[in-house]
Amino acid sequence: MDVESGEERLKAVLNEINGRNLERSVGAWLGSQLNRRGWGRWRAAEALGVRLSKLSAWLDGRADPTERERERITAVFGPGLP
Repeated sequence: MDVESGEERLKAVLNEINGRNLERSVGAWLGSQLNRRGWGRWRAAEALGVRLSKLSAWLDGRADPTERERERITAVFGPGLP
């Protein structure tokens, strides 16, 4: 495990213990989930059932997912979406 992924895992564990998410934005949280899994944007978009342009907008902070999309994100990546 490299240092960066170790830090990401530690942050996730602390979030679970505290019952909250330290990530401040949907894009930052999603980006950390992709990094943790070693997924690229194409893979994540496919898993979420969205176009790459929509996922990129979320990751770049240009758009927020709808409630239905948030449910799908949670189903794929687990709880913790800010």
